[in-house]
Amino acid sequence: MFFDTIKNIATNILQTKNLKEKYIFFDFFLFFCAFFCIIIVRYQFCLCIQVFLQLLHTIKLIKTIYKGKNLVMKKLNILYYSLPMVCLIALMAVASLYDLQISKALADLDLGQYYSPNFFGRLFEVIGELPVYLLCGFSLCIFSVWVYLKTKQPQIATTYKGKTKTDTSKQMEKKTKVAYIILACFLLVVATAFYWVAFFKMIRYILRLHNLTTNAWLYLSQVLAAVLLCYTSVSILLAMKQQTINTLVWFAIITLATSALTNALVQGLKPIFSRLRYRAMSATYDSTFAGFTNWYQRNPNNTLTTAQINAGLSSDIFKSFPSGHTAGAASVLSLLSLPYLFKQNKVTKILLYVLCPLYIVVVAFARIVMGAHFLSDVTMAMLIGYICYLVILTVTMHVKHKYTLKQNTNL
Repeated sequence: MFFDTIKNIATNILQTKNLKEKYIFFDFFLFFCAFFCIIIVRYQFCLCIQVFLQLLHTIKLIKTIYKGKNLVMKKLNILYYSLPMVCLIALMAVASLYDLQISKALADLDLGQYYSPNFFGRLFEVIGELPVYLLCGFSLCIFSVWVYLKTKQPQIATTYKGKTKTDTSKQMEKKTKVAYIILACFLLVVATAFYWVAFFKMIRYILRLHNLTTNAWLYLSQVLAAVLLCYTSVSILLAMKQQTINTLVWFAIITLATSALTNALVQGLKPIFSRLRYRAMSATYDSTFAGFTNWYQRNPNNTLTTAQINAGLSSDIFKSFPSGHTAGAASVLSLLSLPYLFKQNKVTKILLYVLCPLYIVVVAFARIVMGAHFLSDVTMAMLIGYICYLVILTVTMHVKHKYTLKQNTNL
């Protein structure tokens, strides 16, 4: 068997500790090729899982053998981060061939239906993209508290060539405090707005799924809930130490930058491809799915037809690729930066590294069940979110390292 041959090669390599580094990474290359080829050519998914688990085990063994060798450890970390990307690219290849067939098998829709009655799908249509708004709101609260705490620190009058500025130190301190307080309040207003959008979208999806209308009391309740959540966030942050807040600022930067970049790319691609949703074809009784296009094709027919208008559909049906819900769910990847910023035990790390990706996968699966997206839609959103997270994390940690060195030098 091909898999057994690859496994034997890896075992022999691992048993020899003095092999050159290039041969070890050539073995990894063979594993990647095997994983990719099995998915694309043979579609034996159980075998793919075996290869994937064996690769993780191989990396763990080599990390034990080469503990302390920075060059090897860095390359192994790169392999860790590359694994999800390889899997997502493989899924995109599968979706390129079987996108429509997968949706036909998984979507819980009958001809003539636009919204699926599936409870699982409806639940994550309501809450799926909430993390992006909640995490951004909390990140802005972090910035607000960080700015506010600056007013509690003593201000020193600046001098230049032995000459002080025209304002006295007390006047400068007062002006700075006012500016900081105004900025902190502004950030709190924006944070509350993000929280409000989270509640607004959640209520809107619920009303839409049950064909209900909103009222003034619902709007008021959303505002009150947003204010209460913002107040709770600030209260929790104010109870923390100054050093913890200073570290959380880096988390806030990663969260806001990752969310902004991911959603900008996803929302920017939607009008370019104008891909028709699966459930839009179902709602118009298109049993032949003539409106289907592959993810790499632009949809030339991006205007509403008479049948679509009669079915009560809007231009939102042309926003299938990539998935906005999955991109919103992918914002939880920013939580994976916490182990880089704080010392955490193994249990916490395992929970983060399991629950965060699991949530994204569950939301992605729910979108296919609802008929809102194809496999390629959700996979591309995950791929964009993951790449954006890695780029932002790398840049932020590099800047943090330089900033820390500079601070230590000035002391």
